[in-house]
Amino acid sequence: MSKDERRARRAESVAAYHEARANQRAAGADFGQSVRDPQVRRSLALVATLATLVVLAVLLVACGSVEEPTPPVEEPTPPVEAPDPVGYGSDPVLDAYQDACADGDAAACEDLYWNSPFGSEYEAYAQEQGAPSATATDEELHDLAFATLRDTMSEGERAAFCAEYERLGLELTYQYFAEGYGPGAPSLERYRTFTEEVCP
Repeated sequence: MSKDERRARRAESVAAYHEARANQRAAGADFGQSVRDPQVRRSLALVATLATLVVLAVLLVACGSVEEPTPPVEEPTPPVEAPDPVGYGSDPVLDAYQDACADGDAAACEDLYWNSPFGSEYEAYAQEQGAPSATATDEELHDLAFATLRDTMSEGERAAFCAEYERLGLELTYQYFAEGYGPGAPSLERYRTFTEEVCP
């Protein structure tokens, strides 16, 4: 290629470069003019707002996907059962029996003995005053024992007793009862009468 040809080629390249630069500046001016247009600015603001909402939605989904720790399940506190009365001052009904027994009421001494918990000070006091009566017959003592048991059974105890009686029958439940009662246990017929009163 000759020197003149190279000079011409270079001139063409320079002209093409300047033309491209001019086109870039024109495009930039048009863009700047369009940005200054209120309608275009509102469109750009809307696009920015939508982009912000999309980002917030993504963040909310990400935060919502994090599992919150499950709070510990509190076990219900079992009810505290009241202790059995042990001596004077721990049960107003037994206190009244003991007061009447101390005043010489033999029937109150019997009531105190049969209604007080086994091994309690109430029972010991009633025994000191002669209860249970040595003159009472076995049948009378049995009647008193069954009456006390019937009158002091809670609804839950009565339901449980009747359920076992229905499941096992008269003779088997009487056998368990007599073994627990010990010597001098009531007869089967007296036990039958008691069960009919408790489980009608």
